Amino acid sequence: MEERQSSRIGRGVVDCRAMLIIGTKVFFWGSETTAEMLRCGTCGTLAQFIQKTGMRFLVFFFVIPTIPLSGKMHVLECPQCKTRYARK
Repeated sequence: MEERQSSRIGRGVVDCRAMLIIGTKVFFWGSETTAEMLRCGTCGTLAQFIQKTGMRFLVFFFVIPTIPLSGKMHVLECPQCKTRYARK
């Protein structure tokens, strides 16, 4: 049988178990199209890519950003297939 940690307060019983779900996620902001035409390595599209800036965060419940884990990163995104490439 499973034992539960609980403390008795007055007449009620308070369950002391809590679940905390954490993870990491990259949040992007700002987008501009590039001046030059680039070819996507995944889908082969020749187009002006979308330049984005982002940062990786520690998140609670996979939604709420709390602590930044990296500096700013710049990526180029294919407008057709949405593949992201690190900008050099």
